[in-house]
Parts: sequence; C-alpha cells; structure tokens
Amino acid sequence: MKIGIFSECYKPVMNGVAVSIETFKKGLEAKGHEVFVFAPSHPKAVTEHGVYRFPSVEDKKGRLYPFLTPSVTLQDSYLPKDIISSLDIVHAQHMFTAGRLARHVATKYNKPLVYTYHTLIAEYTHYAGFLSSLVKVYLRNMSKRFCNSCDQVITPSNPMKKILQDYGVTVPIEVVMTGIEPKNYKRVSGQENKQLREKYKIDPEAKICLYISRVAKEKNIDFLFKSFVKIQDEYPICHLLMVGGGPEEEWAKTRIEELGIKNKVTLTGMLPKIEANKLFGFGDIFTFPSYTETQGIVIAEAMASGTPPVAVGKMGPLDLVHDGKDGYLTKLSISDFSEKVLKLLHDDKMRDIFAMEGLKRVEEFSNETSVTKLISLYEKVLSQVNS
Repeated sequence: MKIGIFSECYKPVMNGVAVSIETFKKGLEAKGHEVFVFAPSHPKAVTEHGVYRFPSVEDKKGRLYPFLTPSVTLQDSYLPKDIISSLDIVHAQHMFTAGRLARHVATKYNKPLVYTYHTLIAEYTHYAGFLSSLVKVYLRNMSKRFCNSCDQVITPSNPMKKILQDYGVTVPIEVVMTGIEPKNYKRVSGQENKQLREKYKIDPEAKICLYISRVAKEKNIDFLFKSFVKIQDEYPICHLLMVGGGPEEEWAKTRIEELGIKNKVTLTGMLPKIEANKLFGFGDIFTFPSYTETQGIVIAEAMASGTPPVAVGKMGPLDLVHDGKDGYLTKLSISDFSEKVLKLLHDDKMRDIFAMEGLKRVEEFSNETSVTKLISLYEKVLSQVNS
C-alpha cells in the first residue's frame, strides 16, 4: 500500500503525534509499504525521503508548533501530484489545516480518508482565556463534523473512543495505540546510574520519582508538585526528576521555589528522544498526573523499562495500567496520588513485583502489534470503499 500521512507536526518537533507518525512510518515501511508524510516546513528540519514540507507559520513566542498556512489547504500547486494520485490511503493526524488538506486530497482523488484523533483538543482551551467555554463547545462540534466526514476514525485508547461517540461521531471508530520498540528500554544500573545521579545532582540514596512528558498546563503539573510536597515530607530521601520541555518551564522553576522543593526537583528541559528513552529506566516510580491523556505512551515506555507507574485514573492510563497489579491508578486527588506513591516508596518488594508484571505485558505495547492492527484496518477500509 501507499499511505499519505498529513500532519501539523513532524520531526524535529517532539511530541506524542510526531513520535506516533515516526513509529508507524518505520513499522509500515519495514513490512513493505510506502509511507509519505506531508507536514509544515520547520527551520531545523532535515531532508528525508518521502517527507514533503509545505509553507508554514511559526509562533515566535515558541508556544505553538509551525502550522500550515491556510492557503496550502486547497492549492494543488503545493502537492506532488504523481505521489498524491497514487496513494491508496489518506491518513490525517489533525483536523485543522493539515486535516483540511487531507480531506481535499481524499475528495479530489477519490481516496479513503482515515483520521487519528490524537488529542482531546477541547481540553486545551485554557490557552483561550476568558473565551475558553465557547471555544470548548466549538472544538467539540468541529471534532464531530470532521470525524463524520471521514471513512474511518482511530483513537489511541478506549476512553477516547467513548468521548468521540458522546460528541456524536457516528463513523466507525477503532482503537490502535501507538506502539513502542521494547528493545529501546531497559533499567539503568551500576556506573550509569551513578553518573546520572551526579549529572542531575541527585542524592546517591534517594528514590527517584520520574516524570517524562511536556511541561504544560494540560499535563496537570501543579498537581504533581503539590503531591510531591506531601511525598517528600513523609519520605525525605526522594527526588523528582522532570524530563521534558514546554510552555510552562519558567513557571515550573518559579513554582518549585514557592513550594520549597527546589533542591528536591530537577528539570532537564527538552532532551533528544534517544536520551529521554534511557531515563525511563532510571526512575523508581513513574509519576503521571495528566487526566486528559488520550493514550499516555510514556506510561508504556516506563513499564517497558521496569519502572512501575502511578497515574491519575482517567483517559489513556485506564487502558495501560492494571491497578494494583503493575501500577496504581488514583483519583484526581493529591492525597490519593501521594499516598499511592508513598506506598511504593516504602515497599521495595511491591515495587519489584509491579515492575515484573509490567515487563510481562511489553508485547501488548509493541510497535509490531500496533502496526499489524493498523494494516488490517487499512485493508478493511479499502475493501469497504471499493466494494
């Protein structure tokens, strides 16, 4: 098959969508399929076979990623017509300018349109200020309309599927999570552990609570900081390692000073994916406070590294964590979240049991499993459209 992926972001942007596209692209190509990515231009992008860049607008404040200029969405002059006309599947990753371009291509060239709803976008309306409630209603309606204009919708988790159905989406929805490569994850021990502790100024005896994701409001960061205040009050020999960049980095630095935990928290800033992957096996507990996560692939990465998770039991984590078996799912409560983290900090044996149980499930999270499911779904859509 020839698959065209249309996205508002791709490398070198580092977020869940970009990682998902790269992961599926590699997996599909390894099975003999051709994948073409259509994405905004980026000042740091490198030339890559099969990747086409279009004119984009970049937010100079750095809060947003470059996005396609509106003029691109309906102008064929930007499209490599020989590639576009030969596609079997058009796969949109967003519903804004890239999504409209994907829909235009699918309609004009009579191709089936598949859409992955990666992000619960209506929950990001805090960036809209006093208009947030109106924007939320608009985005929910826009989500419904765009999804219903597609042949097939994909969500990365079952809770996300249910939300779209509640929005009024009536086209078929299938769950296909973004997979991981288990070989890329392992425990950090011995000399490497010592070197990382020295690098990040972490006490040699301290247990490490690990967070790897964007530093942004929608990740519920303040909840994690407040929980950690309670955690380190009862268990002083612990350290919170925050791996990732984002729009709230400066706020986070100020906030940990206000809470009096500056010496117990390290913020690494944005790291290359290959370096961040190594750190999944550096933590003792993976602490994940987000309640809007459509999948939470970082939880799967932590489990594949033998780091048991404590996560708020909403959205994506519900599909990943078996509560009380390989990790803990908590209420959206600082007291419950901190209590579960403390329970694992105090119980080395339980932590090891959770880690081993998580490792047994690695194949469920593998890219091989996810790519196989995606190929079957593509074939199903093609057969239905062509019948």
